[in-house]
Amino acid sequence: MINIPNNLNTISLTLKRAGFEVFLVGGCVRDLLRGAIPKDYDFTTNARPEAILKVFPDAKYKNDFGTVMYPIKNAKGETEEIVEITTYRSE
Repeated sequence: MINIPNNLNTISLTLKRAGFEVFLVGGCVRDLLRGAIPKDYDFTTNARPEAILKVFPDAKYKNDFGTVMYPIKNAKGETEEIVEITTYRSE
């Protein structure tokens, strides 16, 4: 069984509850399958950036790739990690 941190499960569940598909992608999947600890996590979804921003108002979107940057904060409210959530692409 592959375990991911609870805050990442929350991101996934939040998008699913909003009616979107969501999957972990990239190097984190490789690392998890190898039993290594990923240094970062990336998601892909069918949600457009504008919809992701409605689900996660603290997120930022300023690029041409459909990638929304969502800050994971610690108990002090400081950004601990940035999770990338990218709309499906076909290239």
